[in-house]
Amino acid sequence: MIMIFTRTIIIYIFLVIAMRLTGKRQIGELQLSELITALLLSELAASPIINNNIPLSYALVPILTLVCIEIINTFLVTKNVTARRFLDGVPNIIIKKGVLDQKELSKVRMSMEELFAELRLKDIYDISEVEYAILEQNGQLSVTPKTAARPLTVGDMNLIQSDRGIAHQLIVDGHVSSYNLNLVGKTEIWLKKRIKAYGFESYKDVYLFTIDDAGGEYVLRKNK
Repeated sequence: MIMIFTRTIIIYIFLVIAMRLTGKRQIGELQLSELITALLLSELAASPIINNNIPLSYALVPILTLVCIEIINTFLVTKNVTARRFLDGVPNIIIKKGVLDQKELSKVRMSMEELFAELRLKDIYDISEVEYAILEQNGQLSVTPKTAARPLTVGDMNLIQSDRGIAHQLIVDGHVSSYNLNLVGKTEIWLKKRIKAYGFESYKDVYLFTIDDAGGEYVLRKNK
């Protein structure tokens, strides 16, 4: 029991020092290489605590090695653009100048539901209000609203705007959401008329069609 207690204290102190040296951030802010290092450190630290037959050096030496590697990675990332792109990746622009990049959305394996959820977390309930949406290297979504959608700008200009509520997804990637259609009190007959008014022959031509509580519509054609 004393041996386990002693090993735990030693490894804990060593890990604290290691994390201080590498300057770790919060889990949600870790880059890919940092996350891998954190996972390996946790595994290496646990092994000698659980099993007394494993020498303590078998954990301390690999931990020290990983810390050195991470410090070198950090240096390379700050000094070399190629190394930074290889180790940390590059941001992915999901929405650029108000236009949703469908290929980029598919590339990062993010669904429309996930994108809308991320926007709602940032108090944006209509995708048409977004000027830029960038998926950062750490997995966080950075969003820049359009000028008209920025509360401070609207307030400063003393503009009166009606409450638009949230945007409901009626068509996503050519598929109709019957649930959302019923939620907004619309029918498929109405929906077919609306997409024809926008010049679409069928649902398959529509990548995204939303309507907010005030009746505002947003339509995006599906890439061929």
